Amino acid sequence: MSDFFADLEAQLVAAHPRRRRARALAAVPAAAGMLAVVGAGAALALSLGDEPAAPPRPAATASVPTTPLRIPAGAPPVTILNGTTRTGLARVVATRLAQLGLTIGAVSDAPPTRGTLVLYGPGGRATAIALAARLRPHAIGRIDAAQARRYGLASGTAVAVVLGADARVPALSPPPAGAVRELRGTGGASGFVVLRRGEARPAIEITATGLPGGRELTVALVPRSGRPRVLGRTPEPRGGRIHFQAALPDWAGRSPQLIVTRIAGSRVEQLLAGRVPS
Repeated sequence: MSDFFADLEAQLVAAHPRRRRARALAAVPAAAGMLAVVGAGAALALSLGDEPAAPPRPAATASVPTTPLRIPAGAPPVTILNGTTRTGLARVVATRLAQLGLTIGAVSDAPPTRGTLVLYGPGGRATAIALAARLRPHAIGRIDAAQARRYGLASGTAVAVVLGADARVPALSPPPAGAVRELRGTGGASGFVVLRRGEARPAIEITATGLPGGRELTVALVPRSGRPRVLGRTPEPRGGRIHFQAALPDWAGRSPQLIVTRIAGSRVEQLLAGRVPS
């Protein structure tokens, strides 16, 4: 693993000659531990409800792809709650989600809510993320006791949508062709990588949130047999978010490892990692 970071470091330093060589790579055991990539959600700010006291945040959050995803097979029932003054909105959204192949559970009202929420319990995370990609909610997060009390969610609820003033009815258009895989991050970062196969060279698209600002980020690929190579760089994250697209080079091979890093002081810090889908 030390060779991995040494190779990557050499490329980063070569591309940025004014930066000091990362001698702190002696701390590679800690960096290597990062490659185990602890799953964490991107911290998204919530501003919900019309009450003076802010409602509780979701216990954990996840980033949302910018394009629709396929609904997972065997998706659990979805509870739809209307937190707006638009009469019948929950039923309209429920009907559209049913047309997309989802099973609808309870349909009811919720306390006034400014920002739409997609909440998930055990077994509901993949469905919640696919829903969020279509609904573009204010936030997506795990159901905790405070959220369950506020929205009257039954024990065992797998997925719940709380429609806020920004709610939108999801489109019926099919998701774009492409395989999707989640990227696991550190320090609250999370994201997705999509592999798109068009008429020309395959391309990857990365969407991520919860990233630290202040520096540009480097996207690198590690072929199954070969050394890590820099694919490209992203501008400094704006609001913790990045959106990166690039053609997949021939040298990457099938399903290479993808990592997103930045130079922090005198070391290379890994922020996201995962495999490009095949």
